[in-house]
Amino acid sequence: MAILVQHRETNVQYILIGTGYSYFKDSLPSPLGGVFFPDVTEGETHMVAVSDAHGIIKWAYGILPLVRAKADR
Repeated sequence: MAILVQHRETNVQYILIGTGYSYFKDSLPSPLGGVFFPDVTEGETHMVAVSDAHGIIKWAYGILPLVRAKADR
């Protein structure tokens, strides 16, 4: 069973391959505080893998632009 999703802005349909979630945290020594007060960068990423009509796999950030999902049986 395939799940079809449609891009909200272009109305192009894709086949949903999978979703992913990533959390990252990075710390670098700061120029003034060194390792005692590092510069910390952190965040999260939501990714969606879809395939178009030609079989080309594309990655999209999040699922917000992808609306109507329907199961194709």
